[in-house]
Amino acid sequence: MHTGVHSGHTHSHAGPQTPTTEGIVLRRAGIYNLIFSPLLKRSEKTLLNLAGVKPGSKVLDVGCGPASLTLAAKRKSGPTGEVCGVDASPQMIAEARKQARKAHLEIDFRNAVAEKLPYEDNKFDAVVSRLVFHHLPGDLKEQALAEIYRVLKPGGTCLVVDFELDSLPGPGFFKRHVEGMHHMLRVDVAEYAPLFEASHFEGVEWGKTGHAVLSYVKGVKPSQS
Repeated sequence: MHTGVHSGHTHSHAGPQTPTTEGIVLRRAGIYNLIFSPLLKRSEKTLLNLAGVKPGSKVLDVGCGPASLTLAAKRKSGPTGEVCGVDASPQMIAEARKQARKAHLEIDFRNAVAEKLPYEDNKFDAVVSRLVFHHLPGDLKEQALAEIYRVLKPGGTCLVVDFELDSLPGPGFFKRHVEGMHHMLRVDVAEYAPLFEASHFEGVEWGKTGHAVLSYVKGVKPSQS
């Protein structure tokens, strides 16, 4: 199993408390929160609307990172809602808990991987995942969607947000600023749509979020007949 570190990005580290994954795991939580969270905040209202989050919703953020979107989901779902966040990186979970404490918000954060979610079937009204799927190999994308489908309530929405390929800066930007993450340049959110359909989601759609470099794909778990 590859365990090397490249600019704070690793594959899985086996350990008694840390889940393993073949996806890429980000470790530099503080830096990520300082640089990326402010850039992404302006799209969060749109994303939560796309996911159908409302007061009282039960929401899961898969690959929550330092929890900017997770906190926004809790604010929108309110005191009667329930919000959970998972991330494969212990460092990200520690930062997420820190941010939730600062915001005085009660959120359940767990160190877990997208392909093995630690929740019962049919629990959530919405599952969101932002800037995670480009870190997952193809088979893990399928496993993650199967797990998301499992934990969603019938009629619940899965929203995956990732980079808009045509809007990304050129390779020079990535070499200077995001070394080790050139796989981002291969992202095409439209290619996720067939995976959603193969995972039995209905009403699959994709499009732009209004953010300069983010697009989305979403689908609904069929309601029980």
